[in-house]
Amino acid sequence: MSVEMKSSMRTKTAVSGLAAALLLMAVTACGGGGGGLATTGGGRPGTPVPQLPIPPPDPPPTDLQVHASDYASDPEYRQNWGLGQIDAATAYARIAQRDGAETAPGAGARVAVIDTGIDLGHWEFNTGRITRTNPAVADTVPTHGTAVASVIAAQRNGRDVPYRFTDNDFHGVAWGVERLEVMSIALASVDPGEPYRSTGLQSLGTIVERLADQVSGLSETDFVNLSFAHRGLIENYVGASLGSPYAAAVETLAQANAGPDNGKTILILAAGNAHGRKCAASEPNCVNGEIVASSPELYAGLPVLEASLRNHVVAAVATDRNGRIASFSNRCGIAAKWCIGAPGDKVPVAYYGPHPQNDSRLVRGYGTSSGTSIAAPFVTGGLAVLKHWFRGQLKNEALLARLYETARVTPDAVPAGRTCPAHLDLDGDLSDCELSSTLGRGLMNLGAAAAPVGTMSFALGLIYQFTQRGGKALIWKNYTPS
Repeated sequence: MSVEMKSSMRTKTAVSGLAAALLLMAVTACGGGGGGLATTGGGRPGTPVPQLPIPPPDPPPTDLQVHASDYASDPEYRQNWGLGQIDAATAYARIAQRDGAETAPGAGARVAVIDTGIDLGHWEFNTGRITRTNPAVADTVPTHGTAVASVIAAQRNGRDVPYRFTDNDFHGVAWGVERLEVMSIALASVDPGEPYRSTGLQSLGTIVERLADQVSGLSETDFVNLSFAHRGLIENYVGASLGSPYAAAVETLAQANAGPDNGKTILILAAGNAHGRKCAASEPNCVNGEIVASSPELYAGLPVLEASLRNHVVAAVATDRNGRIASFSNRCGIAAKWCIGAPGDKVPVAYYGPHPQNDSRLVRGYGTSSGTSIAAPFVTGGLAVLKHWFRGQLKNEALLARLYETARVTPDAVPAGRTCPAHLDLDGDLSDCELSSTLGRGLMNLGAAAAPVGTMSFALGLIYQFTQRGGKALIWKNYTPS
């Protein structure tokens, strides 16, 4: 039982006890004189002891609660602890109430993942709804795109395919997305857990331009997940001249010509895993030999530099099971207004890559991964669910604003009563409201966000826990934190 539940029970008990005490006082006072329950003194002998009224039974659970409980008790849901942290079950329940329990959350949403590619042969993806472009690009980190895509859209299929269900099976946040397009790009990495690092501002402009070229062809896409970054905190680029290729790329990312009906494509970026990384004393943000990652890395922090990106670009930082910022995660810092927390520590993912004990062969299975690369697709999947729920009511930018508005307060998030409501101008100063330098808007709360309206580096996982299909033996492969 959680601390909140225990606290709630103690509060209810205290209130009930207080009500009983007040009722007892009222009954006693009506006895007159020096009366009391024993009826000695002025009371009449034989007066029966008054019976306290029996409290009414608890009301039956609502349909919403029943549906939410059904989703939350599903083995695949319980296997993915991050779904519980963002209260995905309540959002699913609302969709089930309206559209029927067989409707998969995320239906109708169009999502793209720009990453290393995906293993279309993995049983979590072989549904025909996932496409891959640029397949000629080799997967430099084979499992990365597969892991990221699984957080968004791994199928809820354990009950339907008996041989598939194992203790490691889970489902993604939005397994009903209409289309999940994975766009492969070639990014180098010295180690599967060490992010790709381009060097210099000139190469940065070229990389962002390439990214913009990818995004420019996604006008019909609602959300694009970008789980990679560029070394260097955004605060270190304020005032820097990034060159003409960069400026042209930002113009493309701004999507000034987006259609009026659907809104702009939302870009979700990993904030980076730089916090605590070993560093040389001469390196910016190096304190006592470790990086203090007080803000997101460059790509995720672009709204700080570019006002034209502030309504549709969001940075995702990683939280642990307790809702606290993960030890390795960059903080929101000066990008707090365009930043949100989501699960990213030892989260279940689909795995495709070298066998942990024999790198010469590729295998499929499951793993657990940590990083803001994993937090970002939680946000992407959550937005896809909201797209389904608010179809025809809210544009994409408004869905992102709603996710901000309903983010949950945690010890690392915004102090209670000091949230920054979504109706505030997102282009304004941070002085508009109090935001957390750690979790920005707060911890993503999909259940609350789905309430009716009016009420290039890889920030890759740190550790993989590998299990082959149908197998029980666990094999650990340790990666160096990025």
